[in-house]
Amino acid sequence: MDKNGKIFGKISIIDLLVILAILAIIGGVAFRFLSPNAAISRGEAVITYTVRIDQVRDFTLVNYTEGLRVYEAVSNQFIGHLDSFRSEPRMQSETLLNGENIEVALPEHSVLYLTIKSYGRQTDQAIFAGGTFEINAGSWINLATRYSQVFGRIISVEAN
Repeated sequence: MDKNGKIFGKISIIDLLVILAILAIIGGVAFRFLSPNAAISRGEAVITYTVRIDQVRDFTLVNYTEGLRVYEAVSNQFIGHLDSFRSEPRMQSETLLNGENIEVALPEHSVLYLTIKSYGRQTDQAIFAGGTFEINAGSWINLATRYSQVFGRIISVEAN
């Protein structure tokens, strides 16, 4: 290195660090997209998933009809049509004075199961409803329709 900070009198250390940084970025991008572990698309799929929503008020249930368009509430992205739905009473455990535990139905509250059908895509690692919204069993989702917004857990996912 000479007195001007150049190696062999031609390349400065800063130039060398910039070139190494650019090569590292190019290598990282190439590894991410060209490695054998990169996601391989299996193509278009019909995705059917079921969402469980707790503590739905009974007057909200009348707003659900088959064919209703469903969106992810935060991004407002379309993620399918309501294929079917069912509700059941919301149960709560109560302890009687004698110590016995019983299950009682909560008035005016239900558990709602929404089955949503969407076109999307499937890769080796994930399933995407609407093409870009990742759907995973066990994850939470914030759903919106024309009439309501609810928060529930995805309990099953199937891609054909």
